[in-house]
Amino acid sequence: MVMEKNKKQSKNYVYGSVAYDIQPEIKKEKKPIKRTKNKNKVKIKLKMVRSIFIISVISFLTLTRFASMIRLTYDIRTVKSEIKKIQETNENTRVQMAKLNNIKSLEETAVGKLGMIIPDKSQVVYIDVKPLTSSSEQLKEGKKTAATEFIQKVIGLIH
Repeated sequence: MVMEKNKKQSKNYVYGSVAYDIQPEIKKEKKPIKRTKNKNKVKIKLKMVRSIFIISVISFLTLTRFASMIRLTYDIRTVKSEIKKIQETNENTRVQMAKLNNIKSLEETAVGKLGMIIPDKSQVVYIDVKPLTSSSEQLKEGKKTAATEFIQKVIGLIH
């Protein structure tokens, strides 16, 4: 048994010495390739996510632009149809005005519907109308001033 112990211990120390045999430790290299592969995979995934996000944003902006263009086109068509209706109404109004402004139709309406009669020459009264003079001419002639007119209106002499 001692022999067996010595054989087992012989690996760890040199005979005749108590010192252990120091063997250089062999370090196993960690495989950085796997880490770089993992890092590369993560980078690729991040790039893909970023590119998908950018494409999504661009697509969204393009769709909103087209939606606004369609909405504006609809609004333009609506306004054009309203303009057309209003122009038709205006044309109808012009035709009615032309009919009503015709002297013959006015005379027919006055005589027929309203019961008016054409006056005789003896019923016609002519009035001599003098042109209005400016206020400076009125002052020169000694006529009423604005202040005297106002006072007379307050008193009730002029209606």
